[in-house]
Amino acid sequence: MVPQLREALFTLLSAESPATAIQARIDEIARLAVTPEELDPARKRLIALRAGETQSEAARELEKAIISLGPIVTELGISNPWPLPPTPALLAATRQNSNLEAWLAALPSISRFAPDSK
Repeated sequence: MVPQLREALFTLLSAESPATAIQARIDEIARLAVTPEELDPARKRLIALRAGETQSEAARELEKAIISLGPIVTELGISNPWPLPPTPALLAATRQNSNLEAWLAALPSISRFAPDSK
């Protein structure tokens, strides 16, 4: 990644801003056609932001951005408590991008987010 692009990426993602602004930034980064390896830091930063998010609207916007960057289950850190559980859309995208062994290993942690079947 070009050093200026990397610096700009981290500056954008580290700024405190509404989730909609983050989505716009991710869209711009995606248009730059960087490699998947170059998107790893951005995806991990967004996942960290989402893991601590307490507002549902912001959480949904962050998840849209995360999904567009191809998350895998080992990046979610689901063993740590999230104030708001991940949505089925995020979990589905994560399953699609993860190998079967990693997904199966994460199922005990993920199952706590399943709705009660009372």
